[in-house]
Order: sequence, then structure tokens, then C-alpha cells
Amino acid sequence: MEKYSVYTKFIAKEGKEKELLDVLTKAAQSMEDAKGCMMWIVFQERKDKKVMGVMEVWETREDQRASLLLEGMTNLIGEGLKVMDGRPEQTGLTAISGKGLPESRQSS
Repeated sequence: MEKYSVYTKFIAKEGKEKELLDVLTKAAQSMEDAKGCMMWIVFQERKDKKVMGVMEVWETREDQRASLLLEGMTNLIGEGLKVMDGRPEQTGLTAISGKGLPESRQSS
């Protein structure tokens, strides 16, 4: 069964890499018990530490949207925007199959 997925790219303001990484890490911790969240991973580029990303896999798009309303999420989004250089770039994807998706949930 296909899963709703999102990749979001963030660029930190100069000297604000740690602050943005802290915000994204807090957001990841908030997703531990989020309904429908199968994966929420924070990445940081090796060559350019200002560039970070989040890869999300959800049961449904509605679950992903509802996660933005979790307690404290509005504040985290606000904190993140203060230390970002521009707006995040987001790409919607569909997770089909592969390592990392529970086998019982992969497409056949």
C-alpha cells in the first residue's frame, strides 16, 4: 500500500545551523507518538552544514497535516522560521516499497 511521503529542505542562516538542527530534532521527538507517522528523519549535508532535510513517511496525507497541529508544533515552526534562510522547499512523494518501510505495509 502506498504511503504519503514528504521531503523538506531547509537552509539555515549563517551561524544558525545548530539552532535549526535543534528545532528539527525537537520536531522529530514530537513525532514519536504522532498518529500515522512511520518515519521522520532529520538529515544534514556533509559538505554544507547549513543545508538540512527532513524525510517523512505517513500512513495518510491527513495524518501528516494533523501533525502540524500537535502541541508545541506551531512554536517550533516559528522558531525554525527565525533561523532559516528563506522558506523551506517541500516535495510531496509516494513511498512505494523498500528497506525502512515495514514489510506488512509495502506494496505487493
